[in-house]
Amino acid sequence: MLVLGLTAGATAKVKVNNLVFNPSFEKDSSGKNFKVTGWTVVSDNDKDAAFTESGWTHSGQNKFTNWKDKDFKVYTYQTVENIPEGVYNFEFWYANGDGANDCYVELKDFGGDPVKIPITKSGSWIKKAAADIKITAGKCAIGIYSDAKAGYWINMDDFTLYNQKDLEQQ
Repeated sequence: MLVLGLTAGATAKVKVNNLVFNPSFEKDSSGKNFKVTGWTVVSDNDKDAAFTESGWTHSGQNKFTNWKDKDFKVYTYQTVENIPEGVYNFEFWYANGDGANDCYVELKDFGGDPVKIPITKSGSWIKKAAADIKITAGKCAIGIYSDAKAGYWINMDDFTLYNQKDLEQQ
């Protein structure tokens, strides 16, 4: 498994069959929304730290955000079901500030060892990717975890999970 971090810049647009539902949060209305369509938010006391909002996105009108004016811990996830066995790639974009104690995106429940992609301070949009994910369980959970100090923010956009065969057919 290969995990990559890439800085913002010119990227080639390749058409793939993205398996993530609401990957760029465009199914949520403009403004600030605490119901993230297609994603589940889990937290003892900090569900309000996970929301979608408009403005300063990587693409489209909306993005996913973790932010709160108090220290917080929140986990947001989506389980993609009915995935044919194969080798897949996963990508997403993020931008964030200072103040994370622990922040990562993870892939799990796909039939292999969980993949944890650490989120480091960026300030501007950065692409992260994990390649060669062998999915054998027919599903894959995508999770976003933030344990952060008051005022920490992270914006996320354009999640993509696709079969590598999609690239071979182009």
